[in-house]
Amino acid sequence: MVLQPKLSFVYLPTALLLLFSLLMPLSGVIASDEAPIFRISENLFDHNQPGTLGLPVAPGHKMTLYYATDRSWTCNLDLAMTAFKGRIHVMWANGRKDESGPGQRILWTSSADGLNWDEPQVLIDPGAVSSDQQKSLGAGGWAVTPEGALIGYATDRKACYAVSSKDGRTWSDPADIGLLPAHQGIYTEGPRRVNNKGYVLLGQAPAPGRELRFLHFGDLASPATWQLATLHNTEILGTNEWREPSLFVRPDGTLVSRIRASWESGKAKNADTMFAAESTDGGKNWRVGRTNFPDAIAKSSAGNLPDGTAYIVSNPGKPRDRRVLAISLSRDGRTFDRAFAIGINPPPVRFTGRYKGANLPGYQGPASVVSGDYLYVGATASKDDVVVFRIPLAALGK
Repeated sequence: MVLQPKLSFVYLPTALLLLFSLLMPLSGVIASDEAPIFRISENLFDHNQPGTLGLPVAPGHKMTLYYATDRSWTCNLDLAMTAFKGRIHVMWANGRKDESGPGQRILWTSSADGLNWDEPQVLIDPGAVSSDQQKSLGAGGWAVTPEGALIGYATDRKACYAVSSKDGRTWSDPADIGLLPAHQGIYTEGPRRVNNKGYVLLGQAPAPGRELRFLHFGDLASPATWQLATLHNTEILGTNEWREPSLFVRPDGTLVSRIRASWESGKAKNADTMFAAESTDGGKNWRVGRTNFPDAIAKSSAGNLPDGTAYIVSNPGKPRDRRVLAISLSRDGRTFDRAFAIGINPPPVRFTGRYKGANLPGYQGPASVVSGDYLYVGATASKDDVVVFRIPLAALGK
């Protein structure tokens, strides 16, 4: 039996739709009041039920990949996932106590069946790339080369480092990939192959500022040839800091990225909903716009299911309420009208640290990948532990 997601539909009178179409701009000029880049349908989430948001829970299995103890490093965040040569791979940032504290490293594990996972290992240690004992690495995501090698990335806001593997088991020594100074930034998902024409790499500049930094390129192996994309309509973002973009693709090939506010600007206007950007030319130009999609001011993971359905895995609660991790679904990449809860009833925070207050429990910092008949969603449990949810694609409905 397929569990039915929560559904919500909005109907507009035909005359209103016709009027709206006549008012839409006919040229490439961007109108600040045009339709949102994507939206949720009415009453998709019920914020009067903060423990579930009124959503059915997606069936599946939950596996714990890393369990923090008083003898281990206790801060875990910002996962990235991929599938390579029959295995699912997960990386994340692992800190002694504080987020982005000295010595923060990148851990990695993999699984052939999504149920049984190898013991986590260090993928990239800051001591292997620098003698600076204050260096902290963030998980930079994955990419698969045209030659069939798996690349794992890490960033430290001033450089991007990479390791490579032909079998997904043994790794090269980490090396600086040589990003141009104007391209330095915080990238959490790695380069994405888009429409079989090239790559995009989406992130934000280092502090201060943290303005969005989108790159596009054709050659994964030549960072010196990577180019900055042009972002239009960015004034709509105001003075907020925006970060952690994540990408899905519409049926017509349009690239769409959700964008979240920064923690520091969380009280700013409109920070409680996602913003977004879309590109119709393969990532060279992007239009930034609004959405009505609620956001707890947290990292999300977007993508597409095998049938093309767009999804966003996020914490759609009120600002700073990350108790519910949910997946929202859209057939057209414009209106998200179905949703399931993935993670509810999170464990309390067991170990304190910077950005790990006791008021921030939740399954958060997600990543996702489709492999076989399952969607795998990785997340931290209150930034203490690392878990993966294995969800049958059939359970997400049609």
